[in-house]
Formats: sequence, structure tokens, C-alpha cells
Amino acid sequence: MDESKLIRLFTKTTKRMRDVAAHLLGPYDVRLGQNLLLEELWLTDGLTPGEAATRLGITGPTVVRMAQRMEETGLVTRRRDDRDGRLVRIYLTDRGRQLQEPIEVEFQQRDVRLLAGFSPQERAQLAGYLERILANLDSYDRDRQSTRDRAPDAQRPNRRMAAG
Repeated sequence: MDESKLIRLFTKTTKRMRDVAAHLLGPYDVRLGQNLLLEELWLTDGLTPGEAATRLGITGPTVVRMAQRMEETGLVTRRRDDRDGRLVRIYLTDRGRQLQEPIEVEFQQRDVRLLAGFSPQERAQLAGYLERILANLDSYDRDRQSTRDRAPDAQRPNRRMAAG
């Protein structure tokens, strides 16, 4: 199988998995991606946006926007840290806590269906392949960043000009 066909298949699979996840989350008024923040808060309630961003591998401003939307739908609340008023922490509401079991059950049932017919050995192989792809993507990102860092200022895009 050539690389382009493999990547197309991987991309199609990823999109379908996202579609299924969005469909499962819809009845709970949870957007795709918000479930990931909920999962982190179910493990450790009261994270700062920076802590959540690090755990999720996304930016702090993305977590802030996500938490704002989640606050509007009653999933979380944001409060100043009791000890350090400069910090804001994200806490689950009762509604956010109550969604843990039904969402986890939905996703467990999805996972059983997605992996039906795969032996434990095949599942382990698939996990290994996906971990290698992620490592390759990390390497790609580091190389891209390194190239950008070495580029003369004249070759770097001007964000203000691009935005305006």
C-alpha cells in the first residue's frame, strides 16, 4: 500500500471517529474537544488553564475559550485561586460531574464496537503503530519549528499584515 493511500485511510478513519464522538456527545450538550477537558477535570478538579493545556497538548488561550463556552452551558465554573488570586481555576459543576458516568459508558461502548474483531495482539500492534505515527508527527513539528526559528526575519510571515 502506498503512503498516500494509507494517509487518506488514516484521515478518513480519524474524521469518522470524530463524527461518532460528536454524535455521542450531542445529547449531553458537550462539544467535541470539551469532553477531553471534562476527562482531565474528572481526574483532577480545579486545574488552571495552563495545567489543562499542558495535559491536553493545546494552548492556554484555547482552554480559556473552551472553559468559557463550558461555563455558559453549566459544565464548569471558573474561580480565582484561594491562595493566589492571580490564578483562575476551572471546577466542575454538579452537572459536569454527573456527566462522567454516562459519557464514559457511551465511549466504552463505542470503543468495543470500533475494536470488534481485533485480537489483543492486534490491538497492541495498532497502538504501537499509532504511537510511532505520533512520534513522527512530534519530530515533524520540532523540525518545522527549528526551520522557522532559523529563518531570517524577512522570510517570517508578518502576523499583523496577514491578519489585516
